[in-house]
Amino acid sequence: MESHAYSIFTYSGDIGLTLIKYNEYFRFTNQAAGIGLPFVTWMLLTTDEALLNRAEAYVMLQDYENAVADINLMFSTKTAGYDNSSIITPSDINDPNGPFAFTDSNLYTPFYTLSANDLPYINLILTMRKSIFYNEGLRWFDIKRHNIEVIHRNANVNGGTTSTFTLTKDDNRRAVQIPSDAQAFNIAPNPR
Repeated sequence: MESHAYSIFTYSGDIGLTLIKYNEYFRFTNQAAGIGLPFVTWMLLTTDEALLNRAEAYVMLQDYENAVADINLMFSTKTAGYDNSSIITPSDINDPNGPFAFTDSNLYTPFYTLSANDLPYINLILTMRKSIFYNEGLRWFDIKRHNIEVIHRNANVNGGTTSTFTLTKDDNRRAVQIPSDAQAFNIAPNPR
């Protein structure tokens, strides 16, 4: 039997395909009538996030062996049919022609310094974070921390034109706006 991190159940709507990531729980308010309140649980800090944060911290310390160990642990638990003999090595990540090849040195420009050796590892970890934390809102922290340009393509499903929306690295909209309650006390809003 295959093991998956999330159940493979999809709902096809008018706009696209949705992966149901969270199971619904139900608390009965009236057992006899069969009515109640549905709810889902939300973990504020998961093992997945802690493990990938630690892998990224190892990269910052240039401890690539431990970073790769965390990456392999994550792949082993998140990949269906994972083969233990096909572990990822630092040479796999650094191979310019390999599956983890990274060439865009301007993609990540955080306020702190990343060495050229760090970039392939950071790219792999952020790619993993992007897929594992899909629809959780955690990608925004990576975008802010690494100063990543965001490009969204809006395709017209009826065959019309497509449009592109870009949030550049220096766009003022990256800063969260000062709440209107605080602005009422003469705190200047963030520029837009």
